[in-house]
Amino acid sequence: MGLGREYVTATVTDAAGNAAVYQTQSTIIVEALSALEASPLITGPGGVAGQATLEVHLDENTRRVLAFSADQPVIWSLAGGPDQSRFIVDPLTGELQFNETQDFEQPQDVGADNRYVVVLLATSASGQATTLEVTMAVDDINDSAPQITSASLVHCVENGTGPAYVVLAADADSIGSVVYSMTGVDEGQLQIDAMTGVVSFLSAPDFEIPRDADGDNRYDIVVTASDGVQTSMPMAVGIVIGDDVEGNQGSSAAPRIQSVALDNQISVDVRTRIVVDFDQDVHAVAGRFLRIVDDGGTGFHGENIVNTQILEVTDSRVTLVGSRLFLDPEFDLDFSSNYHVEIENGALLGSASALAFAGVSDSTTINFATVSPAIGGVTGEASIIADESGAMVESLRWWDLAGLGNPFGAARALSASGGDSAFVAADYVTAAAAPEYGYDGVGVSNFNVTIHQFTIGDLLYVDNRGANTSVNAAAGTVMIDNVTFTDLLWEGASSVGGFGGQVQISGLGFETVAAWQMAMGANAAPYVIA
Repeated sequence: MGLGREYVTATVTDAAGNAAVYQTQSTIIVEALSALEASPLITGPGGVAGQATLEVHLDENTRRVLAFSADQPVIWSLAGGPDQSRFIVDPLTGELQFNETQDFEQPQDVGADNRYVVVLLATSASGQATTLEVTMAVDDINDSAPQITSASLVHCVENGTGPAYVVLAADADSIGSVVYSMTGVDEGQLQIDAMTGVVSFLSAPDFEIPRDADGDNRYDIVVTASDGVQTSMPMAVGIVIGDDVEGNQGSSAAPRIQSVALDNQISVDVRTRIVVDFDQDVHAVAGRFLRIVDDGGTGFHGENIVNTQILEVTDSRVTLVGSRLFLDPEFDLDFSSNYHVEIENGALLGSASALAFAGVSDSTTINFATVSPAIGGVTGEASIIADESGAMVESLRWWDLAGLGNPFGAARALSASGGDSAFVAADYVTAAAAPEYGYDGVGVSNFNVTIHQFTIGDLLYVDNRGANTSVNAAAGTVMIDNVTFTDLLWEGASSVGGFGGQVQISGLGFETVAAWQMAMGANAAPYVIA
């Protein structure tokens, strides 16, 4: 604000024409842009003013209050951010905090990575506003004790000094390594590796001369697992020694892979399940994982997205029946790609021995390559698939529809005779399903074909060239004759959805939409999307 001196002159004239001049001094106040009209300047907990973004850390299960201030009176509010609903702010003091405590092991933020993002807004009395993007990073603390997951009773054969038992534990916290310890009436007869949890006899047990405390060939110990801060509940374990009547020395062996028919196979159906046979019955250990690793390849129409799948061994897609493991991928595999399977050490235990499977971590023990749909429209590429026993059997012949026929002229004639066939269209549109994409992301101009002898067991297959978990799905019905028909023009890029290329089917007569759906192998729509 500035001050100035000015002189004001006034002339007064009466009716006779007489004039008088008056001069006076006045003070003029010149006001510059007021600070109240400037945007607020926000200062965060770190004491730095004017930041556009701010990241702070806090321990899980706490509600740390962050204090913010401004260089003028403001009203505080929240103005966006993916995790806005997780925060509250005091409109007068600018104190920001979670509306409830957050658990590191169960993140509630949109990204599920324990980084909660919110936009803080400061508004002045004159309506000027400033925003600050705040990221609240929740850190893990050691608040959970390890949980022992291994069996409480195992059987071993006499005369062995190899591993008799393995302590396994799951720890929800990511802090610290788990170490194992052992006590009990028979601890003097055994030793434990604190890092691996492997328990073995100091000297080979003899069934005829038991050395356990009560002489019944059951060695009783108590095991615990600790992460350095928290300790598990102690678990009593019995190791029962059996008579080696056949002269087979050593303790019960850990599980080993006996066979995998899928290994080293090529042209594998992308819908296959993976079957692994072990030499003994096995069961799953919670918190351990299987991986279907995408090693890449030529890719279907140049797709180069790595779609590795990671499943916990207790997931519903992993089934254990005796000594056989069935793994059903979460989504179809990629065409023209190489894969290998990894099994985490300790993910499986022998049901009788309670010894851990050593796992598979290399790329050669279980590896295979998926089918590449045949181009050119002459024939389909044969494929194989694992059946219920794990054996590899003949599956569909895969055809690549891209570029076949003239979209604005004659259709290319294809024949589905001679075995079940799958006709594949690539979804080039990464956006969500919408009418302008024909609902399936396949353009009408991509191909124009007539498929003869199309029947039950044949597929029209849309590949979204990604993880196949969020495919564009047609969301309508097909215009058909409700009585009987043998020909169907299936044309996409319309509000009714459908296959985005132009496909004319001739084969069986279908009297209802449901019959057509059944023939297509679809439950709720007359197509197969994968």
